[in-house]
Amino acid sequence: MQAQLEQTSSATANADIFLVTTSNGSVRQVFPLAEQLIGLPAEVILGINAFTFFHVDDVPMIMSIISETMTRGRESRAVELRIRREGDSWRAVTLSASRDQPDSDTLGIAFRLRGPDTSVQAADQIARLALHDRVTDLPNRALFVDRIDHACVRAARRSQPVVVLVVGFNGYGLAGEREAIDEDLVIAVARRLRSCLRASDSVARLSHDEYGILLEDVSTDHGIASVV
Repeated sequence: MQAQLEQTSSATANADIFLVTTSNGSVRQVFPLAEQLIGLPAEVILGINAFTFFHVDDVPMIMSIISETMTRGRESRAVELRIRREGDSWRAVTLSASRDQPDSDTLGIAFRLRGPDTSVQAADQIARLALHDRVTDLPNRALFVDRIDHACVRAARRSQPVVVLVVGFNGYGLAGEREAIDEDLVIAVARRLRSCLRASDSVARLSHDEYGILLEDVSTDHGIASVV
């Protein structure tokens, strides 16, 4: 009975934990809240630098609350940050940082969710409509370029290449004479491209008959060939 009470207490205490990272930001434990907000499974998030999922302008704030936690040894102040959701919309969340398992010799930082800011939901929807293709819901050209910029920054830190592919299709003009057929074809192509990629890859609709693909963490020609 006592063991059950302890397990319940532990689960309650961890209910608001978002991610646990090392002091340099590498994700070492993923909680359901992170999967829900980021939109990726835990196995994809695990091991990635947590800074990847936050707006580049908010990274200094994340580093600040990590430093605050390490220096003072207690939970940091709560700050509002922008987190990237799968599909490239942004969500404002309020997080604080604290030591994970203070008695452990291994320093870990637990990020605790202090509640999404519901006032930004309408703004999020407007931003999504502006940055995604109406028919396929894929990122559009502007968002794809932004993703490439962020990928290049991450790749430079890790000394790894970034692969960008542009895929064009012949015959779209013929289908375009009938809008209903055109949309069915476009949606089918988008689904097919998605099915060929890993969860960490990106595909965007750049124009009527042109798509872009962004591959990260691909270090060999074989990795590229497996997609094309």
